[in-house]
Order: sequence, then C-alpha cells, then structure tokens
Amino acid sequence: MSLRDCELDVATLLQAAGVGSLAGPTPTLYAGPYPASAPDAMTSCRHSGAEKPEKYLANTGLAKHTESVTVLVRGTREPNAYTESGTRARAAWSALYDLHPPEYETVDLEDGGPTYLRDDEEQRPLWSFTVGLEYLSATAPGVVVPLSRDATLQVGGLSVTGQATLDGLLVLASMPFASFPAPGGYRGALAFDTDAGLLRVSTGSEWLAIGAPPPIPTAAEVLVTPAGELASNNVQDALEELQSDVSGRATAAELAAKADASALASHTSASTAHGVTGAVVGTTGVQTLSGKKHSGLFEVVDVPVGAVALRIPAGAYLAFDAAGTRYLHVSSNIIRSNTAFAAPSVTAGQGLGNESGAFAVDGSSNFVVTRNGRIRRLTGDTTATAGNATSNTWKGRAKVAAGQNAVTITNNLCLASSDVFAHVQQPTADANGSRVVRTTAAVGSLTIYLDTPPAADLVVAWELRD
Repeated sequence: MSLRDCELDVATLLQAAGVGSLAGPTPTLYAGPYPASAPDAMTSCRHSGAEKPEKYLANTGLAKHTESVTVLVRGTREPNAYTESGTRARAAWSALYDLHPPEYETVDLEDGGPTYLRDDEEQRPLWSFTVGLEYLSATAPGVVVPLSRDATLQVGGLSVTGQATLDGLLVLASMPFASFPAPGGYRGALAFDTDAGLLRVSTGSEWLAIGAPPPIPTAAEVLVTPAGELASNNVQDALEELQSDVSGRATAAELAAKADASALASHTSASTAHGVTGAVVGTTGVQTLSGKKHSGLFEVVDVPVGAVALRIPAGAYLAFDAAGTRYLHVSSNIIRSNTAFAAPSVTAGQGLGNESGAFAVDGSSNFVVTRNGRIRRLTGDTTATAGNATSNTWKGRAKVAAGQNAVTITNNLCLASSDVFAHVQQPTADANGSRVVRTTAAVGSLTIYLDTPPAADLVVAWELRD
C-alpha cells in the first residue's frame, strides 16, 4: 500500500493554477509547516486528517483513501491587507473546486468558501478552508482479482475469464499516448489514449488498445428531419436533392447576360406589371425604362455630386396629377429646372394648395414652391464673405466690404438688359450713412453702388428681373 503526499499535491495544484510558487529563494507556497522567514503574503497546505482506508471493490486488493488538507492564506500588514488576502484566498478556493487529476479519484472542497480566522500577533489577516482528497492504492504487488469460473470481465474488445492480475495501481486517466508511462509497472492498468480516442490496458510489455473507435458514418447514414422544401431524410439524399434544384437554376453567366437591356425584350410591354422587391441597381451606361408606370416612391440615391440623377428628354415633362400640372414633389432636395422640360409657363405666386415642397417648371429656371404653397424664386446668400461674389440665382444678399463703395455679383442669369433692384438690408444704419445710389447690369454680372464707402461691412439685398 502506498500513501500519497497530499500536502505537496495540493500545493502543486495551486501552483499550476497560478496561486503562488513553490520555487525560488522566497517561496509563497508551502507544503507543510512554513519557516519564520516566509513572506507575509503566503499560502500553506497542512495535512489535517485521514480516514481509515476502505477495501475497494471486495477482494480486488485495492484500498480507497480519504484524506484532508487545510489551506491557510496569510496577508500582509498593509492597510488593505484584509481585502487583498481575501481575494487570494478565494482564488485558491476556486482553483481547487471539483478537480480530477490523474492520481486522484477526486479533489474537492469541504467548505462553501474561505473563512476569515483572525489577525495573527503581527496584525496579518489569516484565512482558511479545507480540501478533501480521494485516491486508490494497491494493498500489495501481484494482487489477484478472482472471478467465478464461468464469469467473464469484458472491457471493450478485451475479455478476461477466470482471473486478472494487477501488479500495481488501477489507473483510470486520460492523456496523450506519448505521455503514457512505461507499461512494465502498470500491468492490468487502464488509461484512455486521447490521441487515438481509445482505451488501452497494460499487458506489462505494451499498452494494448481495447476495441476501436466507432466508424465515421457515411452521409447516407446521418439521418435528418425533412423540413421546408427538402423531402430527404438523410444527408446524402438531401445534398443530391439540393444539387438537382441548383442545377435547374440560371448560371452566373446567364444572370450576367440578363443585365443587358436587350435580354429583357419580353418585359417591354407597357400593359404588363412587373413586381420588384428591394432595390433596382443599374450596372453601367444608361438604364432605360420605356412605357412603364411607377406606383409608389421612386427614389434616386447614391448619385455622386455633379452626376446626372434623372434625365428627362427634350420635349417631355414630369406630370404630378391627372390635370396635367407640370411640377414634381421633392422631400428635401431642390431640383433645378432646364428647358428640356418644355412645360407651360407657371406664374410666380400662383397658389398650389397644400402641395408644399413641390417644384414648378416655367421653361427657364429656378422656381420652387414654399411651404405655404406659393411659387418663389431661388435666393442666394453670399454674406459670409465681404466683397465680390458669385450667385446664379434671381435674387440674393451680398456684403459690401468696409471702405468700398461697390460690390459685383457674377450671375449667369444676368443680361445687359436686365433690371437690378437693390437696397441696404441690416437692422442698424451704417456709421457713414451709406445708401444704394445706383445699379448696373452686364452679361454675366451685376454691380451695386453706394454713395459713401461704409465704415463697416454692409449687407445689401438685390433682385434681378428681365
């Protein structure tokens, strides 16, 4: 019979878990009593009792041992020593919970957690908990395991009839085959080979594999429950059924060919409705929809700045209602008109009821409908910077720089024959009393003149009329 050094085994388990070290000139882990030179923060494992060995499995020659080890955790003299030492005690407790190392049947805790004992004579907090350990040992080498004459002990593919002889401890462990000990001292011992997935028994000269791993099932042997549109009840048939469905679908090359508008000739009938779920994404070139009626939201998104989002051929127009009024609703963007719409003239100020945010076209440019339903000309504001500026709108605001008596607005709507109206537009008068005295118009620009250069930047409002 061979007894184990349970103190050392528990300390070794704690070291493996990173709770202290048994090595070095000043260890922080001790198996048994610790010296006076031990550091304040340390852990000691002391044997605290053992039960009488039990005869394990009648007449097998094996003994079962149950022993206990008390783990003592000591802290430092620092102000936070209680909290720090309690944290280490709980870490040690957790590291020893429900373990099954190869040498033991079980290593487990007997307490629900570490217990604070007291501060020692040097004001160092002490914590404690107890660990229970169970293991087997052979009562003597060459133990005979008798069986009845007709009884058979069968493990996997190995059958032993009559009796089996154990030269040492019966080992039930899992490890890679390279880590197995030499078979000579373990005749009759069992161990699980994690590399091959096999149970092995020592014959004294080799570790003999018992049985073989179950064969890997074929796809046809793996059963599945039919679901959805698949009717097959095994993986192989389901794969073949799926491949048959895929083979009947269009190939990538066939789908690519359908991207050409000429391949959609069967879908050009204006009388045929075609439902599309999700986004319609164009590839290259112009995407043409001929003779089609669109119901619901039509949205053009992700168009780069300066690119054409929607093109209306010359002579055509967009009609919002059945009465033929030519305007287009927009949610937040202002759409600039051009002569390609060729729609009848709409008088500025004409009411359009509650059609707020609509866009009205007059064949020339720059009319929008305000929130109250009235048509207004677009306004430009260049007051962010004093001095000459560019604003291609029918009216706007500009800023004459201090000390200057004029400001020029570059405007592609302005003609030499255009009328330009302007006036000072700010809450307080200029210190020099500057006023607008005249304006001039030229092809592509207009100029506003003051009678006296202003003492500070001066805001003026202007409007261009044909």
